[in-house]
Amino acid sequence: MSDQGASEGWRAFRTTAPLKACRLPRNDLRRLYEIINERQVEYGKTVLAQLTCQPNESDEQFRERRARVERAFLTTVTVTGVNGEMVTGLGEEFLASANVPDRILTAFYSTATGPTVALPGFQPQSNATVLIDFSRPPVFDFSKFPILATPNTSQFTVSSNSESWFTALNTRLTQFFAERRTSYEWLHKPGIYDLLLLVVAIPIALWVDYRIARSSITNRLPSFLASAVYVYGFLIALFVYRLLFSYSRWVFPKVEMPTEGSTALKHRTVWGAIIVGAASLVLWDAIKALW
Repeated sequence: MSDQGASEGWRAFRTTAPLKACRLPRNDLRRLYEIINERQVEYGKTVLAQLTCQPNESDEQFRERRARVERAFLTTVTVTGVNGEMVTGLGEEFLASANVPDRILTAFYSTATGPTVALPGFQPQSNATVLIDFSRPPVFDFSKFPILATPNTSQFTVSSNSESWFTALNTRLTQFFAERRTSYEWLHKPGIYDLLLLVVAIPIALWVDYRIARSSITNRLPSFLASAVYVYGFLIALFVYRLLFSYSRWVFPKVEMPTEGSTALKHRTVWGAIIVGAASLVLWDAIKALW
């Protein structure tokens, strides 16, 4: 959402957009830097054009100040590894250097940090930040309600008093992440757990009780023990669903960085075998019941 100032002579545009589920290979971090820094350099040229030599300033001092301002308008990147290691740098080459952790937890881009640090007292009117959160929820986490959305802080913010600068960068970032979107967004939305519980899990739990009833186990038990078997069979089926739901969010993360040697493909194969196996059993029993 954009905010516009009340004054006719001054307007401000600002948007904050959470990222949808997407897949970002490591090279895309450099591409993202190019997109952001292109606008940062453009804004720097606008600031440079407004600089004037002060009465008490020599030509050489003015040139030095101008060069210092020009160097300040670079995008900074802070990368945090899964082990807590944090490094900050400038330029696309930094993202390809050996200083960057192999396994990245977050990547934070900022156009405001450089000018603010290098030019004390200067507040950039056009700035942007992008936070990419590659964290995954624990494989099996019973401390959080599964009905909630998957915790993920990935988002980008663009703010400017220039409509053209704001629109250009906002459009480029939106397009960049849209082109890398995956189909897993629904899995990480709030409420999806309850929906699947009603549509999938409870019917399968009832099917489990149906399988128990057809076996000879309950026939030899007293009625109260047989009832307990049905109840526990139902509850265990729901518990397995809870485990599988948590595993699914881990196997298909909201924001993913594919890497060499990743076990993601192996886990997705296991996940697919479980789903196909369970669906085949249910479908086979449904066919036999109908015919």
